[in-house]
Amino acid sequence: MPSPAETHDAIATVATLSAAADLDPVDLALAPMIADAQTSVPALLTPAQTAELLGVGVKTLERWRSTGDGPRFVKLSPGTVRYRAVDLNQFVAQRIKANTLP
Repeated sequence: MPSPAETHDAIATVATLSAAADLDPVDLALAPMIADAQTSVPALLTPAQTAELLGVGVKTLERWRSTGDGPRFVKLSPGTVRYRAVDLNQFVAQRIKANTLP
């Protein structure tokens, strides 16, 4: 278990990084819990970050979520959707093709 000083340092580091990198409020909220529990939580990407990585639009991701055609996602609240990197890798790997035949 981290000492109070280590926890404080971890929170201070996240706060400093967030100011510089404009981190998502969800990431900021989870930082103290992660530091206290010493657990590993997968990085969660926003729909905008995911769309950029996959080379599609945010609206395409929205459509895929409603049709079930896109990568798995995490629904944190009614208005908050995130994507795990492992799910994006799996989504891409499943679509690797050797030819254009169905």
